[in-house]
Amino acid sequence: MAGKTFPELKEALRSWLAIDQEDDEERLSDAVAGDIINIVRRDYLRQRESRLGEATSVYTLQPHTSCYLYPADFSKPRKFWYVNSKGGVTVVKWMDKDQFDTTYPYSGLLAIPGVADLALEGGGSIELEGGGTLVLTAQYAAAVTAEIGEPCNYTIWRGQLLLGPCPSTEVPAFFDYWGLRADYSDTNLSDRFTSEAWEYLLFAGLVKATEFGIEDDRVPLWQAEASKIKDALDLEDTRQHETGRGQSQSTEPG
Repeated sequence: MAGKTFPELKEALRSWLAIDQEDDEERLSDAVAGDIINIVRRDYLRQRESRLGEATSVYTLQPHTSCYLYPADFSKPRKFWYVNSKGGVTVVKWMDKDQFDTTYPYSGLLAIPGVADLALEGGGSIELEGGGTLVLTAQYAAAVTAEIGEPCNYTIWRGQLLLGPCPSTEVPAFFDYWGLRADYSDTNLSDRFTSEAWEYLLFAGLVKATEFGIEDDRVPLWQAEASKIKDALDLEDTRQHETGRGQSQSTEPG
């Protein structure tokens, strides 16, 4: 069965709730119907590592720059990786913030523009953007310099990806993650979710609509249908990662 676009889902929501054109603005406006569809979609993606939320952001790691904004729709990390100087792939491993700070104690300094260059020069002083002056002695400069190289670890803090060691050269990197994806709108009408799992958006949306004053005796049926579809999607996600063998699970080997 073909998918449904955002406008089609909103119309289906009103149709299933038996809301006609004369009272749709009073009982369930177009804007509210759209909010309901987006709410159930975001709730689903927040709770799961679903293929429907898979995304990749491409970064250009800059020399002596240790922190990068994570994607606007970021929810959960999957993998951060890049092609290293030897032509191989380096997977940058996630590290807990406390352990990261202990392993890379100067990561905070290296997040300040110009500090890495100052350390490589052997020390000195630098004016900070927020005011004040940072003085880096030769002793500390040597310690800070030791944290510049090819990144091995990363952590997440204040909406940023912090790398350790701090990159020494420019290199393309890839951040695979599960995201909430941009809300549906007049210009964003469809995506994998509306194509592959629009039924869930409809039935979960129907249940959500009844939470805000629209009564319907069919709520238990809609809840059961939404749960059944959700379980089927979970099973598909599991099989995608565990049984990608290209054959039906019911087929006997040999």
